[in-house]
Amino acid sequence: MPDTVPRPPPLELSADCWKRFEFDWKNYLVAAELTKKSSAVKVAILLSVCGPEAQDRFKSFTWNENNDACDIDKVMKKFEECTPVENTTVERFKFNSRQQKPGEPIKEYVAELRRLAVTCKFENISSDDIVNQLIWDKIVVGLPDATLRTRLLEEGSEITLNKAIQMIACSEQVRLQCTVLDSKDSTYPVAGVPAVKRSDFEKKKKYKRSDEGNCLYCGGMKHAKLVCPAKNRRCHKCKKLGHYGKVCRSKFSESSKEVKQKISSTRVLAINGIDRKSAVTCMYKIRGTEINFLVDCGAEVNVMPVALYIQLTGDKHLQKVDRSNCSSLQAFGGNDVHTKGTVKLNLEDASGSHQAVFHVTEADDDPILGLSSSVSLCLRRVPEPIRPAVKAKLDELVAKKVIETVSEATDWVRSLVVVPKKDGNFRALMEHCRRKKIKVNRDKLQYKVPEVSYMGHRLTPQGMEPDPNKISGIVNMPAPGDLTHLRGFLCTVNFLARYLPKLATVSEPLRQLLKKNVPYVWSDAHEKSFNVVKELVTRAPILRYYDPRIDVVLQCDASQYGLGAALIQDGKPVAYASRAMTSTEKNYAQIEKELLAIVFATQRFDQYIYGLSAVEVHTDHKPLEAILRKSINDSANRRIQRMLLRLQRYNLCVKYVPGRELWIADTLSRQLPCPRVKPGAFAIKLAEHELAIDLAVTAECLQKYRTTSSQDSELQAVVVAIRSGDWSMPAVAEYTPVKSELSTDGVLVFKGARLVVPRTLRSRVLQQLHAAHMGIEATRRRARESVFWPGLNGHIKDMVSRCSTCAAVQPSQAREPMLSHEVPVVPWTKVGMDFFEWNRQKYLVITDYTSNWFEAKKFKSTSASSLVRECRVPFARHGVPLQIVAYSGTQFLSRTFHKFAEEWNFEVVTSSPYHHQSNGKAENAVHTIKKLLSKSEMSNTDPLLAILEWRNTPSEATGTSPTQKLFGRRCRTPLPVSTGLLMPVSS
Repeated sequence: MPDTVPRPPPLELSADCWKRFEFDWKNYLVAAELTKKSSAVKVAILLSVCGPEAQDRFKSFTWNENNDACDIDKVMKKFEECTPVENTTVERFKFNSRQQKPGEPIKEYVAELRRLAVTCKFENISSDDIVNQLIWDKIVVGLPDATLRTRLLEEGSEITLNKAIQMIACSEQVRLQCTVLDSKDSTYPVAGVPAVKRSDFEKKKKYKRSDEGNCLYCGGMKHAKLVCPAKNRRCHKCKKLGHYGKVCRSKFSESSKEVKQKISSTRVLAINGIDRKSAVTCMYKIRGTEINFLVDCGAEVNVMPVALYIQLTGDKHLQKVDRSNCSSLQAFGGNDVHTKGTVKLNLEDASGSHQAVFHVTEADDDPILGLSSSVSLCLRRVPEPIRPAVKAKLDELVAKKVIETVSEATDWVRSLVVVPKKDGNFRALMEHCRRKKIKVNRDKLQYKVPEVSYMGHRLTPQGMEPDPNKISGIVNMPAPGDLTHLRGFLCTVNFLARYLPKLATVSEPLRQLLKKNVPYVWSDAHEKSFNVVKELVTRAPILRYYDPRIDVVLQCDASQYGLGAALIQDGKPVAYASRAMTSTEKNYAQIEKELLAIVFATQRFDQYIYGLSAVEVHTDHKPLEAILRKSINDSANRRIQRMLLRLQRYNLCVKYVPGRELWIADTLSRQLPCPRVKPGAFAIKLAEHELAIDLAVTAECLQKYRTTSSQDSELQAVVVAIRSGDWSMPAVAEYTPVKSELSTDGVLVFKGARLVVPRTLRSRVLQQLHAAHMGIEATRRRARESVFWPGLNGHIKDMVSRCSTCAAVQPSQAREPMLSHEVPVVPWTKVGMDFFEWNRQKYLVITDYTSNWFEAKKFKSTSASSLVRECRVPFARHGVPLQIVAYSGTQFLSRTFHKFAEEWNFEVVTSSPYHHQSNGKAENAVHTIKKLLSKSEMSNTDPLLAILEWRNTPSEATGTSPTQKLFGRRCRTPLPVSTGLLMPVSS
């Protein structure tokens, strides 16, 4: 018996396949009488029928116990867990979106809904009645027959799902029977009438078309389309569904010059007539009589009823009708329409007269204009002026998926009637107000007015100007009698500040009354200022509207007490802005004030300039051109760095413009807004920063520099010049070339981050700079990092030239330079070693090829074991190098040192005997150390301090010091230096 029962097909691990396999497997166990077999046997049979994919998956299973693999229930559970889990939400979406297809029987539709409901897990939330109710809702909502839907709803709660299905099925059967009965003798109106000459066509065609008793889709006996065997068959000629190739009409286009096309089956053409409401008609005159024609681009010919023809021509006996062209026309539904012949008539309208050929028929219906006449009369051509709007609307409907593009021929097409709506913008505005629930007062609504008053401004076609009502209120305002009224007047006028570039200048006397401890006394000067302000208001200019497509120019300027800016487009002002500086900002250097004006302008006009590819900024301070082209790090002034950081979000191009041409911003910088309005989001709140706290010196040293600078008349004159911007004093003539780089905290003066040293301390600073007794250029490089005064380079040259210590150790004859080793990029990867003796003491020197950093260590014993012991200390401090270059001494050639090299993983390279020049890096380091020790001994100074200064001195070739190369930072020395220079810098 088991051999005769077919086995289930192999298992595919998917949700649907697993359910099907599980069903087949259970049936197979029962049919093959295997239900009484042991669980292990069932597992073996399951694996033999499930296929290779499932067998491989079985091998990957993990079991809690050894005998679980022989339990058929647990094996089936494992396979079920391997299959994808069905998403209940997706399955319910499929159920809810399933609609009854056209022509689909109700029973098939209900069966499909029940199949979809199985995977929706409705049983988890309720009983079967819920599923039946959902199916009932789907049937009623998607029922195409409105009359039948009404009958079902009238039954109310008494009707059941089964009864509803029977009613719908009965209605479908009756409708099919009626279709068969009506198809034989019903008359159809003429709609879409392709002409066919029967006599010529029947001679040429190879296939004889089926008569009225045959089906148009399969060629058999006449029957309903829903039960036609060709319903779901594809034609092998035209590749379309619904008919056989032997009755396909597409072949006629290849064998006949006159094509008998399909009839338009638009919904306006019902069985019993045409829907007059949706029909497209046009009016023409024939022999003075106006005739209303139906326009049908699906009809091949024009049709006119014989009664209308006789009424128009009076030809009762049809003597003018060409009876030789009696074509047989086919109407909607396939019925023939007999004609009396053809006649040519003139159609007249406003554009002229057009001749058309009409087929005179016996049908009593409206006259029809077919496709050829519709094209010749230009009835469907969209006018050129509105064609872009029509195309845009069609594209919008396609994007919203209301309609879709059809590129091939269609069975029918509906007419497109374009009726432009009047003033679409206004309609869209009112529609937006309706959605936002904004109510418009009909009595106050003004439509298509040239000017609008809004929020105290007048919007005109030329631009924006103050509202005359607001101006009249200010002009007629009496002189304020106290501070409260004065503040109200200034704040009211400040509302129009965008129109008044000179407002602050003329209102300065009025604002003086608002200061603390100033008595309120109204004088003639105040009266004059009050009247001039009112006169300015009456002559306020018109501001142009902002256009993001036009280039923007920012005019910025700073005076002694205020900041001003103007936004310009095409040489016309868009907006003005100005504000007074705080007490802290008034102490800024002039270059800082000018940069502050740019920061203020960008933040005030942020909504206009942010995101633009380029914004041109005009300033009358030429050094700003170079400062804004450099990197932020290139500017040593911290305050300028902070302001430059605020400008990073804009694409600015700074251009120098002489002050006489910067009249708008220059005027605005001298005005102060209403005192009651404090700088808000647009104010530049820069904290006062004492530059002196950045100096890495002790408090006593800093106080000494402060005291000395305050007593230096030259430096105090520089402080006054920095704050006032007046550099005409003779005392500051030496500082004029670098005035754009100078800043002050009130006492100390800085050039960038370098401290300007008072005269009385310069000699002492020179001695500190020359503590290492380096050359002229090395000392100058050392000075450029920390201090400054006019003529510093010359003073360093004179001091080094007169230094007796340097002159005593100066070599008499310099040797030619040796070819250098390959210098690695990473510091402390290649070092040189050598021994030297100084003052009867032996020293070991270790120098780095990359950074020039050297280490010197006293040696009591030059043995190999002592060398190994002393090398561990710098190696632990700086790291293990990759290569050591040394002279060919016994210490470096010993087994002990080579064993140390193997343990610490580095290479030892020795020079040739008697040719120590190949170890020139170490020799040079020995030479440098001896010079430093000798000079320190002669000058009675600390040699370690000299070594520190030498390590901190930038190299002439690279511009960086050994400490910078090795540690990525500078080391602090007794010299005053900015804290920023001591910070580590990433490579």
